[in-house]
Amino acid sequence: MSTVEQLQQIQNGATEVEMFNQAKNASTANAIGTLLETGQSEHAYSLFRTTVHANKTVANIKRANNL
Repeated sequence: MSTVEQLQQIQNGATEVEMFNQAKNASTANAIGTLLETGQSEHAYSLFRTTVHANKTVANIKRANNL
């Protein structure tokens, strides 16, 4: 994500947690792509499932705190 995109997100009210989560998701997507390219589909799927679970946890925390 470019600096301009980050600034726009901050101006639109994005929180630190949201921005960190987006960066983590982008990094994880790259890692999953690399794992798939190297034939490690089981590891890629495991990483995907863990990321989905983490994203759901973040969403639940945000919802509970009305962020």
